[in-house]
Amino acid sequence: LSQTPDGAGVVPLVMARASSIGALALAGLAVAGPMLPQVGRLPAIASGALDLPATGLFLLAARSGDLVIVGALVALFPASNALLARLVLKERLGRLQRVGFVAALAAGAALAV
Repeated sequence: LSQTPDGAGVVPLVMARASSIGALALAGLAVAGPMLPQVGRLPAIASGALDLPATGLFLLAARSGDLVIVGALVALFPASNALLARLVLKERLGRLQRVGFVAALAAGAALAV
C-alpha cells in the first residue's frame, strides 16, 4: 500500500478488499457447510470490520506521516496480540514478555512526545 501513488486515493484499499471478499465467496461456494462454527462467527466478523479502518489509517499514515514513526508504531502490533491473548484466552505472560510490553508502551509514549 505504501508503494501506491498518492493520487490513487483509497482505490488500492478498495481493490484489496474486493479481491479478498471475492476469494472468500469462492471458498464459501466450494465448502458444503458453514465455514465457521457459530461460536467463531462474531469475532471473525468483528476482525474483518476492524481490519478495513486499520488498513485505511495505515495507508493515510504511510502517505502523509513520518515513516520512521509509522514504522515503529506498526511494529508494535505483536504487543496487542499478546494483550488480547491475555485478556481473551487467559494466557499467562512470562516475565520477559511483561518487560517487553512495558518497554513497547514506553517507546510508544516517547514517540508521541
